[in-house]
Amino acid sequence: MRRIVLFVFVLVMFNSCGFIINPRYVNMSKKTQSKYNVPKLTESKHLFRESGPYEIYSTTVKSTRDLIKESDKPYSLLVFYAHWCAPCHKNMPILNKFDLHNKDSINLIFISSSDWLEKDREIDYLRKYKVRNKISLIIDYKEYGSEFMNWNRISNFIHDLVPQEDTQYQLSNIGLPHYMLFNNRGELLLETGAPFDIEKYENLIRF
Repeated sequence: MRRIVLFVFVLVMFNSCGFIINPRYVNMSKKTQSKYNVPKLTESKHLFRESGPYEIYSTTVKSTRDLIKESDKPYSLLVFYAHWCAPCHKNMPILNKFDLHNKDSINLIFISSSDWLEKDREIDYLRKYKVRNKISLIIDYKEYGSEFMNWNRISNFIHDLVPQEDTQYQLSNIGLPHYMLFNNRGELLLETGAPFDIEKYENLIRF
């Protein structure tokens, strides 16, 4: 019993410090570990592109805010998703239709709540649905909780991104997928969950 308590205590302490403790990672060779490293998002100018391979970057709230304000389009739609999320898969065809019809006025920014060790699955997800923008983001686990706490990570990220009084969702009510529409001044215009309502979003960006 004491051993179990000690193990849990150590696990919590490591999680709170943001150390990499995922056994799958720790047991890998250094060479194999390097395959799972996710580069940080440092420049936004290369993020929006429709050609080349799909790539994954880690992001923070500051990087995401800069991305929204530096966008070459008047609007940005943050799409919080995960490759294992059934409603995310179900809504992707609708989202792709919206993106295609409004590509001159909006950039879709996909942000995953998944473990950063699953970046290959995230790339497979984007490839499966032929997502127009070839870049996706993973929330930086070191700043927003460890890989074992991905649900807290996405809640904390959204809480820091938008003042609580500006969002209609309490942290406990945030599900996936989650959509947030911003103008290029960084103002939140609309926030919804599934199902994705094309008409509601188009009414905002077209008029």
